[in-house]
Amino acid sequence: MSLETYFVQGSYQKILTQKQNVPQPEYNFFIDKFLDAIRYEIARSAECSYDSLSLKDMMQMFMIGSEQELMQFIRSNNPENPEVEWTVRGDRLHFTKSKKEAAEIPNNKMIGLTLAYATELNRIV
Repeated sequence: MSLETYFVQGSYQKILTQKQNVPQPEYNFFIDKFLDAIRYEIARSAECSYDSLSLKDMMQMFMIGSEQELMQFIRSNNPENPEVEWTVRGDRLHFTKSKKEAAEIPNNKMIGLTLAYATELNRIV
């Protein structure tokens, strides 16, 4: 229960601490699942927040111990969001976002509707 509470609160460091203090080795399975969920949530936020991140910073951010594990994580996580492509160039991971065409807002129609509502409201009052 405490792991779920820590996850909902965003206290990810407490979950890592729990990994080191498990009462039974069987609990590691559940803690590893929580770590995967945490990494997934952090990855989705990083895609939106950054254009690129250094691999060193990513290892710390995603709580990964080695560069080999990080590369495995990058390969497995890349297809999760088809709108953002992850590319490693040098010592940085770049998040390339696909361009969506912006939907045009029918501003003249919106202005007309707003004026019509204002006129009707004025008649009621």
